[in-house]
Amino acid sequence: MKKIFIIPVLAFLIVLSSCEKEVSVTPPEGPAPEGFYYINSYPQGAEIWQDGIFTGNYSPDSMVHLEYDVYEITLKKPFFRDTTFLVDASKDEPQNIFVNYLENPRMLGKINCESRPTGAQIFLNDSATGKVAPVILENIVPGQYKIRYELEGFRDFDTEIIVNSNRVTQYERRMQDTTIWVDHRVLNSGLETDYINAVVTDDKNNLWVGSDGYGLFFFNGIEWKKYSQSNSRIPSNKVTALAFGNDQTLWVGTAAGIAKVQNNIWTVFNIYNSRLPNNNIEDIEIDLEGDIWIATGRGVVRISKDKWAVYKPSIYIDELPVSPRDIAVDIYNNKWIADYDDAIYEYSQSEWIRTYNNPPYTPKFLPSNKLTAVDAAPDGTVWFAHSPYTYYFSYTTVHEPGGLTNLVNGEFVQYISGLPSNYINVIHISPNNIKYVGTESGIVIFENYAGRKEYQTYNSNLMSNYITDITQDAKGTVWISTFGGGVVKYKGEVSK
Repeated sequence: MKKIFIIPVLAFLIVLSSCEKEVSVTPPEGPAPEGFYYINSYPQGAEIWQDGIFTGNYSPDSMVHLEYDVYEITLKKPFFRDTTFLVDASKDEPQNIFVNYLENPRMLGKINCESRPTGAQIFLNDSATGKVAPVILENIVPGQYKIRYELEGFRDFDTEIIVNSNRVTQYERRMQDTTIWVDHRVLNSGLETDYINAVVTDDKNNLWVGSDGYGLFFFNGIEWKKYSQSNSRIPSNKVTALAFGNDQTLWVGTAAGIAKVQNNIWTVFNIYNSRLPNNNIEDIEIDLEGDIWIATGRGVVRISKDKWAVYKPSIYIDELPVSPRDIAVDIYNNKWIADYDDAIYEYSQSEWIRTYNNPPYTPKFLPSNKLTAVDAAPDGTVWFAHSPYTYYFSYTTVHEPGGLTNLVNGEFVQYISGLPSNYINVIHISPNNIKYVGTESGIVIFENYAGRKEYQTYNSNLMSNYITDITQDAKGTVWISTFGGGVVKYKGEVSK
């Protein structure tokens, strides 16, 4: 009986609630306000602010359903001055507002252009202005612009600037002289890193650049192309040495083996598929007969007509290169090995004929036994780079200062002082007997040592003093690679 009683009560409450809703009626809303105004501007896209509040609308747009009133309208557009005015949103007189920013001279800006030296042509957004610096460009529509200076004998330079209403944008640029030095870096070229280990040019004067971790780069004077492990068979993106064979085959030394590139076909050699004793390639040289000589982390390799010969110390022969850093071929086709493990090695007529080093307790005819670089001159002499080295022998501290030596008629001439650093990474000698010595603190250029010229970041367009490699194209242009400053082209002369 209890359940029968509850159900009618619930039904009664539901009916009562429904009746209450039917009789409770909200008073109807009045007609929507009919105030209206329309705003357009040139340039368009200005924010529309009403009585200090952003409406969320941009010109051109209509503001509708407004109370009949006078509103303070402000148009805001980046780089332009704010424009404020009153609008009467009247039913009888709907407002159509058009604001032309450019009709107000105070809306325009100026650019004060200066160049050092003066006379640079000025381009805005790649269009010639017909003006040269110094000059003030007037009546400039506010906004963001790409500005470029061009001056013969100097590098073109462009950057982004902002022009604001009723203001003068200052743009001054010291032009970079390219008559002697031209730098190529991430900032201004197709290189993806400024840390470069090796450079070489081909018979068409194209430049090949070996980077420290980003692969191999090709530059034809206009365009750059990259070869990495993602789009080629290069063994490693750390390129350590480059050379072109007599048949224009490119040899690419890396931290993981060596690659031969011929007709865009990559053939890779490493310790697993060849007689290569070590995957770390220090240098590659081509001799006068077209044989390829490779300095590795554990000896020297010679490839002659696809036949391999390996020269490294063993329990039977210990007077062979242990840690070769550099190889040079002289005018007689003799091979010279600069070894970091205490010696200079000479190879001639299919045999190792001579070793040069400083024996203990003897007069030092070499400034150090630690060899880092070598190159042969067209006059038949050979130049060597020696690294400073301190060691202990028989309870005695021995310091070897390092520096340069020139082997002339069997005698070593030492050049210990006068270099920016005795830590030398590369020697390049041109066909006209100009020596280029790259150190960790700059480059020295000379024919005769007494007339040497020293270049560093403070007196040249070198962007790093750490020189890693030097090469020369058929036109005589010298290319210098640096660790941290990209590649630099040098077109200068040197006094004798």
